[in-house]
Amino acid sequence: MLEVAFQSAMVWTAPALARNYMLGPQRVGAIMATGLMVSGILGPVVGGILADLSQRAGGPRCTMGLLTTLTLLALPTCWFTAVPSIRVASVLLFTFMATACALLVMGTALLTIVVPNELRGLCMASFTSATLIFGVGLGPMGVSWLSGALGGNALIGRALLLVAVVTGALAAAMFAHGRAHTNEMKS
Repeated sequence: MLEVAFQSAMVWTAPALARNYMLGPQRVGAIMATGLMVSGILGPVVGGILADLSQRAGGPRCTMGLLTTLTLLALPTCWFTAVPSIRVASVLLFTFMATACALLVMGTALLTIVVPNELRGLCMASFTSATLIFGVGLGPMGVSWLSGALGGNALIGRALLLVAVVTGALAAAMFAHGRAHTNEMKS
């Protein structure tokens, strides 16, 4: 679900920013490039550190709890297409992207810890396939469909917001469910 929100944002943020804030291609390109650079560096570093610390502190259950909490805390950052100021939108966008990258790294790290060696390859292949199908394939298409249902291309920002919030909330619910069903053992 996190990948759906992240990939939808990667595809539809530039047109949403251009339409919502009347920005030219150079300005939108600069915002997106900065966001990608910041999130691509900061997100995985922070996510790796948090995954390691939470694993040491309380094992998979603690990591799932942290994933749940951080996902819920990140939901307000999905509003980057709905705020009146491009400065606030940019900060929210950068925070959304960096947090999503951190959460994706944490989730992948957790997967490699909890899955037994003999199943890890199959599990990672299934995980990668699912993230590609849903994140890259269905997420952006869902934003497109939803904007049409809401009233057209002018509402891509609103559709992106809805997809990001709904999939983020679903991700938090899944992490919470996983935490409730994770044993107390430390790996």
